[in-house]
Amino acid sequence: MKNLILFCSILFQGFYLQSQNNIIPSLNLDNTNWNNDRTNLEVQYTISDKDNSVFSVKCILFYPKGIKRFTQIIPSKIEGNYGDNINLGTNKFKITFSNPISEEIVLKVELTDNEPLNIPSILEDVDNDSIIYKNLLTLQGKRHYTADPIHLNKSRIFLENYFNQYLKAEVYESKSPSLTCVNYIADQYGMNNPEEIYIVDAHYDGVGISPGADDNGTGVVGVLEAIRILSKYSTNKTIRYALFDLEELGLVGSNIYLANQIAVQDKVKAALNFEMIGYYSNKPNSQTLPTGFNILFPEAYNAVVNDQYRGNFITNVGNVLSSSLIASYQNNATKYSPLKVISLTVPGKGEVVPDLRRSDHASFWDKNIPALMLTDGANFRNKRYHTASDSIQYLDFNFMKEVIKVSIATLAELAELKHASAKQITLAGITSSNSDIYNTHNIYQIGNTLKINDEKIQFPLHIELYNLNGDRVYTTTALSDYNISLDKMINQSGIYYCKISSNKYSETIKISYFK
Repeated sequence: MKNLILFCSILFQGFYLQSQNNIIPSLNLDNTNWNNDRTNLEVQYTISDKDNSVFSVKCILFYPKGIKRFTQIIPSKIEGNYGDNINLGTNKFKITFSNPISEEIVLKVELTDNEPLNIPSILEDVDNDSIIYKNLLTLQGKRHYTADPIHLNKSRIFLENYFNQYLKAEVYESKSPSLTCVNYIADQYGMNNPEEIYIVDAHYDGVGISPGADDNGTGVVGVLEAIRILSKYSTNKTIRYALFDLEELGLVGSNIYLANQIAVQDKVKAALNFEMIGYYSNKPNSQTLPTGFNILFPEAYNAVVNDQYRGNFITNVGNVLSSSLIASYQNNATKYSPLKVISLTVPGKGEVVPDLRRSDHASFWDKNIPALMLTDGANFRNKRYHTASDSIQYLDFNFMKEVIKVSIATLAELAELKHASAKQITLAGITSSNSDIYNTHNIYQIGNTLKINDEKIQFPLHIELYNLNGDRVYTTTALSDYNISLDKMINQSGIYYCKISSNKYSETIKISYFK
């Protein structure tokens, strides 16, 4: 009896420790303060945790924009509660720089309890029953620029807001006379190599007739679940979450992004593209195959034939350049999921198999970037593809959950996820000049009023106010008035920077305000 009790106790303790292993310490950045000449930055933060009391803290600083993008800033000194042996509760450290920091910078702080990472416990957090279902239900509807622009706009607002819950969403908008393309990007910067980027993406638009549940609402909720699960962790390399527009018009959004919107300093190492991941059938003859599939992929063809053409697998498609990426996804499926995966390696950039170029992964292939298309087979399985009946009721959420789990495990491996939390913030810069007034031939201050003296500047005007620490303290939009009252914007006397911008126009002015 004693042996049985001892055995049960050991078993329980092992289970408890394993279940606790995915609980990383909580880090909150309470405040950041620059000194007057911006050579010192004080960072105040709070640690809370259920199973540890001693931690390690470190940070990385780099420029996020321009030609210096991802260039790391090496402080001359960091002192205070920094490094090893940091305790629970409120702490702070001070960063000293050799020269004033006038430009916008990113500060990322990492908190670790030095426990090992447990991937299965992380994957347990993937939620198919409520979160994924609710997100897909919200998106379901015609997401097409002419069929239902109202629902398309509601979907865009939902997606931007969802990203912003976890990471700052960057909105890239391109316009032509006939349509607007809006891409959404959110970066989870790496601590060691932020310039090395792994992308997980999906397109959120649909064809005009369809509510687009499988195509491609399922892909979108895959990206949303990935950012929900992974963004709380620290990584060595950057994970980029991307939602592309206008895929249905010929990969327009991803092509515009890779041609014009991505920074030259970004080293995109690979991309995982969700293209319909929700339709599953274990019935014989529920899966068809493209013409010539048996010749190009005999092993995969035989696997489907021997299983009586059941549509019970996810297809993991990459080109030869993506061979290691294909293997990584396949290996993670073997380790962490019962998901059946059929992997395909296409020659070149997929030109000989046009059916396997029908999503945004092909835009990456064309730029010689390794990429996967993860797909349930589209019209080769889902007969409601591109029809008015592509609805949530026909989808298999357990199948979707397993695809997402394997994708998260793959991203964790590629980006080198750690059993650590991290928080990143962007600290606003101050435009340097020999004058206290910057680019101010159009704006000047009289008393507590800003006046704009160039009527060619078009409304609306976006107005942002920053204190000397670089914190944004006020934002508003002016629709018609060239006289801007500072009394409505500022509560405390002091020196501020006011940025005023509109279409093709942006100026910043240093102002003095006294109540």
